[in-house]
Amino acid sequence: MQKNWIIRKLLAAFFSTSIVSIILAYGFTLAESKSLPHELGSSFFGWFLVCFIYSGAVIFVYGGLVSTVLELIHTKRTKISPSLYLCLHVMFGLAFGLFTLGAGTFVGGGVALIFGLIDLWLKQPKKKIPRKSVTLATPIVLVAGITLVFAMMSPDRPPFTKEEAILAAHDARSVDYDHFPTEEGAWTGEINGYDVRQEVTVEETEDEIYLVTFREMWEKGEDEGSWHWSYEIRRDGMSSKGGHDATPGYYK
Repeated sequence: MQKNWIIRKLLAAFFSTSIVSIILAYGFTLAESKSLPHELGSSFFGWFLVCFIYSGAVIFVYGGLVSTVLELIHTKRTKISPSLYLCLHVMFGLAFGLFTLGAGTFVGGGVALIFGLIDLWLKQPKKKIPRKSVTLATPIVLVAGITLVFAMMSPDRPPFTKEEAILAAHDARSVDYDHFPTEEGAWTGEINGYDVRQEVTVEETEDEIYLVTFREMWEKGEDEGSWHWSYEIRRDGMSSKGGHDATPGYYK
């Protein structure tokens, strides 16, 4: 009996946490869909996990504790009608929501109501419907279905081009006082009496992975030198691949 009681509370917490996380994740995904229209399925699932972790910490602990106390009162002290049982859940949910102010109050009450309803539903005598399996499977199916729909709605991400890679490499250098071009090519000119050439080359080493190299050469009479440095650029990050460092003569 005690094992069934614990499982019932855990399932009620899991279901209510999942539902509120689905609603919040859906709203967050729609809110950012205009600025980040690609990979909405991944975005929704990521938001769902974040919401589940944070809201679950509260619902499993606070919600489970409140529901347990109410059930102990119902069992040991006095009988509580189902409607009063639900009302008490909502009251404690609203009370916790007051700490977050604003809409958090209604969220707390709504989650508490779902928790209480599922808890009562699972307490009903067993019938043909496998209540525990349905309670566990429903959120999983909903999350999988919504993730799939968002993924199908998302437009294909455009290819990551070498032009974008060069701009990303410039951002990585965080230097805005030189003359390196923002596209593949070279700049030549004179700086403090030195003939200077600053060039950018790019090579696609793998699909949408680029090796961007900055190379500078300078010369003034017999004083000449060069340096180069490379960066591996991909859509979701970059890394420095090293090179040869030297200080141009016109800086000395």
